[in-house]
Amino acid sequence: MAVVKGYRGLSKAINTLIVILFFKILAFSAFSETPIIAQGLKIVIGLTATGSLFLFFNRLISSGVIASFKYRFVLSYFFYMLFLIQGFASLLWSSDVIFSTIQILRYADLFVFSVLFIKVYRMLEEYYGDRIVPVSHLIGMASFFNVMVFVVGYFVATDTFMRDTHGGDVSRLGGLIMNPNEVGMLCVVAMSAIIAAFFKAGIRGYYIVVLGISFFALILTSSRSSLIAFLLIVAFFVLRSGKAKIIWPSVGVSMLAIPYLVNVVILKEGHVDAEEVMSMTGRIPFWKALMTEALPQEPYFGFGFMCIYYTKYFQGMDTYPASMTHNTFIQVFVSMGMIGFLVVLFQMTTFFNSVMRAKIPGGTNLFVAIFIPIFINSLTEFGIWGITNYGVLYYQILFLYYVIYYNDKLSNDEQRIEWRSRYRKSILAKT
Repeated sequence: MAVVKGYRGLSKAINTLIVILFFKILAFSAFSETPIIAQGLKIVIGLTATGSLFLFFNRLISSGVIASFKYRFVLSYFFYMLFLIQGFASLLWSSDVIFSTIQILRYADLFVFSVLFIKVYRMLEEYYGDRIVPVSHLIGMASFFNVMVFVVGYFVATDTFMRDTHGGDVSRLGGLIMNPNEVGMLCVVAMSAIIAAFFKAGIRGYYIVVLGISFFALILTSSRSSLIAFLLIVAFFVLRSGKAKIIWPSVGVSMLAIPYLVNVVILKEGHVDAEEVMSMTGRIPFWKALMTEALPQEPYFGFGFMCIYYTKYFQGMDTYPASMTHNTFIQVFVSMGMIGFLVVLFQMTTFFNSVMRAKIPGGTNLFVAIFIPIFINSLTEFGIWGITNYGVLYYQILFLYYVIYYNDKLSNDEQRIEWRSRYRKSILAKT
């Protein structure tokens, strides 16, 4: 394979990918209180990141790397495409065509970005071999730098980056820029991805810094679901280490820390009662109303992509009004109907099958590190099938990682292209 002219340094190529992914994730933050401006900034930042990745992809090709790929476990790819196609088709009957159009176009943009991201990574992986960092490193570092935006904001603009809840008695990191639960899950993804990178590439000094700062930010979010996800991730990797000197100290530290975490994060230092926790802050009655009052009105194809009722807000007989379900699977059920839910079910089933059959070194660790946080987030927030958020992006990157591979068996045309690239390089070297 030809030398990647202009990207000889592995660190430069990796840093380029991290920066691009950082901005793609950043595009989910609302940096303006004016809805139109906030939405405009999200679109501009997101499309710029996709365009930058496309330029990077083409730069690799123009410098001699052959873009040759093979696809495995294509059913998960097929069902995801079917989900997107149904999303576009739903514009014909959507209760809010403008909203559905924005959402499906952003989904399509994320999908294009994710495909390019995995292809670029596979090309670099083929060129650099074992020297390349695991994909979990890229996800972890890009997520961490987004967490740092909120941590720095906490110190320099507290009123902007903190959100008061429970009558002003509880302050949570995120402000109006991002839902605190979403920030919390971002912290968990940063930590879990870096822990997965431990197992693949070994411990690096700055990884400890990433874990410490991300955990500090997680506590500031007071996110129950994020804390649960983090504890599950830690338990998995501690047990996976198989080392008693790691397992037992971890158990001891957990026993000491859990009472404090329950008081601060779960009970909000006494500002939340058991009834609120058990009803998931009113979510369970709302879900019941959606399934019994809204869904029966449009059971097969739903109200349109990401729409949950004929009007912007749905309010049950005994629930609060809301424009989203706070559960990604119910969101699919209501917005896309039973047909859409079956497509999602088949996609996830085929994806799980690909994880079990792929046998990629470190593949299980990557799956657990990314899927558990975004799955738990999906149970209480936007999630992997809901209104566009970083969970959608992570899920796309994750399942495509098990679908797209580099094809080292080049066709005759591709071999000729590579030969001409090497020939030009040798002529330039002589002159």
